Amino acid sequence: MDNAIELVNRLSSQISNTHLKFNQLYHSTGGYECKGNMIDELCDQNYNLISPITKKSIRGSVTPIGTLQVSTPKLNYALKYIPPMQFRAACSVNQSELDTWNLKVPIELTLRVPQVLFGKKKKVPTIKSIESDLVVHSIKSDNNPIPIEITHDLLFRNEVNTDSALNDRGLRDLDDFSAIVKSQFKSYCTEIQRIFTQLPPDVFKLESELVKDIKCLSSLKEKHMNLQIEDLQYQVPGENVQSANSKNLSNLNWTPQVANEEDPTQLEYKCKFSLFLNVAKAHLKVIGTFKNANAFDTFCLVPSFQSCYIGRFYYLKINISLSNGDSVHLKVPVDFEK
Repeated sequence: MDNAIELVNRLSSQISNTHLKFNQLYHSTGGYECKGNMIDELCDQNYNLISPITKKSIRGSVTPIGTLQVSTPKLNYALKYIPPMQFRAACSVNQSELDTWNLKVPIELTLRVPQVLFGKKKKVPTIKSIESDLVVHSIKSDNNPIPIEITHDLLFRNEVNTDSALNDRGLRDLDDFSAIVKSQFKSYCTEIQRIFTQLPPDVFKLESELVKDIKCLSSLKEKHMNLQIEDLQYQVPGENVQSANSKNLSNLNWTPQVANEEDPTQLEYKCKFSLFLNVAKAHLKVIGTFKNANAFDTFCLVPSFQSCYIGRFYYLKINISLSNGDSVHLKVPVDFEK
């Protein structure tokens, strides 16, 4: 009974006038409006992903021994929409539009490990590989209009599932739209159905449109297409991106930081670099794929949009693997604009 009351309080206003209560669910007032610049001031200006650094024993058990923090600024990466060749007026592409498909993503890695395990003689894990995909994410509703505006904050949170990080060392990525939105509203549907069977209709009332919205969000259909971006370059501070080391991971070295006075038992290392990606060379991860073709000629990467029943969204998924076997998945939002 307590759970039923709690859910009622979450989903509807406790006002005696039932008609007014239902109207307030969908009619906002000026007092609830918030300008975009106010939201920007309250939100963190960086994505900060923190994942445990683990150590695998001879018996196979995994133990957390430190943390890896991956940070990147929340920037607006906008790519100009280029129609496929059969829909273009000219075969050539405007260079200014093509330049927007070359992205520069600044990344900072912070490694914190105990001094007792990583002293002067033992080296910290190195960066083994960096891979990047352009994720093409389509969302569709079959029956009811999508009741909310879907943003990149609902597609991912750049948070690490601790259980997954310890069990499979970050190989599985559970930070997605299904976990953030769909699973939550599926639990709401289950709870509402349970309460409807326990309480009479005159006690538990919900507007039919609200129930439809909850069911819609719990049953949205998704389709992902991951396009691999192999043309990666790395630029460390003080070095030109055109140098011979721009594609060499060994050039990404850890820099020891001054010991923290509050916790001198911890060692801290940083690695700063900029990741350059040529999205125009993205291709499917299929053997025999023609990798030299431009992505805008091979795929119809329509501008980002959301309508009543369907939406198309894009983001970069950057996978960073360490020499000790741990992996992290950093996601960066991108938009295609016309």
